Amino acid sequence: MWFVIIKWGINGAALVWLIRIVIDTAILFFIAQKEVKMYRRANYKILMIIFLLLSLTLPFIINDIMIRIIYVLVILVGYMVISWKYLLVEDEKSY
Repeated sequence: MWFVIIKWGINGAALVWLIRIVIDTAILFFIAQKEVKMYRRANYKILMIIFLLLSLTLPFIINDIMIRIIYVLVILVGYMVISWKYLLVEDEKSY
Protein backbone atom coordinates (compact mmCIF):
# COMPACT_ATOMS: atom_id res chain seq x y z
CA MET A 1 0.00 0.00 0.00
CA TRP A 2 2.85 2.38 0.79
CA PHE A 3 4.27 2.03 -2.70
CA VAL A 4 0.93 2.90 -4.26
CA ILE A 5 0.47 5.92 -1.97
CA ILE A 6 3.90 7.25 -2.89
CA LYS A 7 3.30 6.70 -6.60
CA TRP A 8 -0.38 7.74 -6.98
CA GLY A 9 -1.25 9.56 -3.76
CA ILE A 10 -4.72 9.44 -2.26
CA ASN A 11 -6.26 7.89 -5.39
CA GLY A 12 -3.82 4.99 -5.15
CA ALA A 13 -4.66 4.49 -1.49
CA ALA A 14 -8.36 4.47 -2.33
CA LEU A 15 -7.81 1.93 -5.09
CA VAL A 16 -5.81 -0.42 -2.87
CA TRP A 17 -8.40 -0.12 -0.10
CA LEU A 18 -11.17 -0.80 -2.61
CA ILE A 19 -9.43 -3.96 -3.80
CA ARG A 20 -9.03 -5.10 -0.20
CA ILE A 21 -12.70 -4.50 0.55
CA VAL A 22 -13.82 -6.35 -2.61
CA ILE A 23 -11.69 -9.38 -1.71
CA ASP A 24 -12.91 -9.30 1.90
CA THR A 25 -16.54 -9.04 0.79
CA ALA A 26 -16.15 -11.91 -1.69
CA ILE A 27 -14.70 -14.13 1.03
CA LEU A 28 -17.49 -13.23 3.47
CA PHE A 29 -20.20 -13.93 0.87
CA PHE A 30 -18.58 -17.26 0.00
CA ILE A 31 -18.52 -18.30 3.66
CA ALA A 32 -22.10 -17.08 4.20
CA GLN A 33 -23.35 -19.06 1.20
CA LYS A 34 -21.70 -22.20 2.55
CA GLU A 35 -23.16 -21.70 6.04
CA VAL A 36 -26.69 -20.79 4.96
CA LYS A 37 -26.60 -23.13 1.95
CA MET A 38 -27.74 -20.46 -0.47
CA TYR A 39 -27.19 -21.25 -4.12
CA ARG A 40 -27.92 -18.69 -6.78
CA ARG A 41 -27.69 -19.24 -10.49
CA ALA A 42 -24.16 -18.84 -11.86
CA ASN A 43 -25.25 -16.47 -14.66
CA TYR A 44 -26.45 -13.90 -12.17
CA LYS A 45 -23.23 -14.13 -10.21
CA ILE A 46 -21.23 -13.37 -13.33
CA LEU A 47 -23.55 -10.48 -14.17
CA MET A 48 -23.14 -9.02 -10.70
CA ILE A 49 -19.34 -9.41 -10.77
CA ILE A 50 -19.12 -7.61 -14.12
CA PHE A 51 -21.45 -4.88 -12.87
CA LEU A 52 -19.43 -4.55 -9.67
CA LEU A 53 -16.09 -4.30 -11.47
CA LEU A 54 -17.37 -1.71 -13.92
CA SER A 55 -19.02 0.33 -11.23
CA LEU A 56 -15.89 0.36 -9.09
CA THR A 57 -13.28 1.08 -11.76
CA LEU A 58 -14.95 3.73 -13.91
CA PRO A 59 -14.97 6.47 -11.22
CA PHE A 60 -11.18 6.48 -11.34
CA ILE A 61 -11.37 7.50 -15.00
CA ILE A 62 -14.08 10.17 -14.69
CA ASN A 63 -12.72 13.58 -13.64
CA ASP A 64 -15.78 15.87 -13.64
CA ILE A 65 -17.64 15.87 -10.31
CA MET A 66 -21.12 16.28 -11.81
CA ILE A 67 -20.59 13.33 -14.13
CA ARG A 68 -19.39 11.30 -11.13
CA ILE A 69 -22.53 12.18 -9.16
CA ILE A 70 -24.78 11.19 -12.07
CA TYR A 71 -22.74 8.02 -12.52
CA VAL A 72 -23.15 7.04 -8.86
CA LEU A 73 -26.91 7.62 -9.02
CA VAL A 74 -27.23 5.49 -12.16
CA ILE A 75 -25.15 2.72 -10.58
CA LEU A 76 -27.23 2.73 -7.38
CA VAL A 77 -30.52 2.54 -9.27
CA GLY A 78 -29.12 -0.18 -11.53
CA TYR A 79 -27.92 -2.19 -8.56
CA MET A 80 -31.31 -1.89 -6.87
CA VAL A 81 -33.14 -3.10 -9.99
CA ILE A 82 -30.76 -6.02 -10.60
CA SER A 83 -30.86 -7.05 -6.96
CA TRP A 84 -34.64 -6.91 -6.83
CA LYS A 85 -35.17 -8.86 -10.05
CA TYR A 86 -32.43 -11.47 -9.86
CA LEU A 87 -30.99 -11.83 -6.38
CA LEU A 88 -33.97 -11.75 -4.03
CA VAL A 89 -36.32 -14.70 -3.74
CA GLU A 90 -40.06 -14.24 -3.28
CA ASP A 91 -39.91 -14.55 0.51
CA GLU A 92 -37.35 -11.76 0.69
CA LYS A 93 -39.36 -9.52 -1.65
CA SER A 94 -42.51 -9.89 0.46
CA TYR A 95 -40.69 -8.97 3.66
